[in-house]
Amino acid sequence: MPATVYLVEIFLPIADAAGVAFPRETYAGVRRQLVERFEGLTAWSRALAEGVWVDETGRAVRDELIVYEVMAPVLDAAWWKEFRGHLERIFRQRQVLIRAHPVRQL
Repeated sequence: MPATVYLVEIFLPIADAAGVAFPRETYAGVRRQLVERFEGLTAWSRALAEGVWVDETGRAVRDELIVYEVMAPVLDAAWWKEFRGHLERIFRQRQVLIRAHPVRQL
């Protein structure tokens, strides 16, 4: 792997807007796809992340999230856009946050 890579973080909700938790199989499928493409994954799933934002009505909305991370030697924006759309459909979300940072491996 090159010295500089991209750390890509994928923020996935624990439950849908009605509070119904997603089944483990849903996350297992996402993990499988990411491991097949990037040959590894880190999951932050024990200590859940908490997201808070203001919706279009001005109301604060709170979400519990699992964070998946992968390291990518190149950033294929078209692939990530398509993958984000896939995640938004299976997790029934208006938007799934995916962000990338260039990092230097030591």
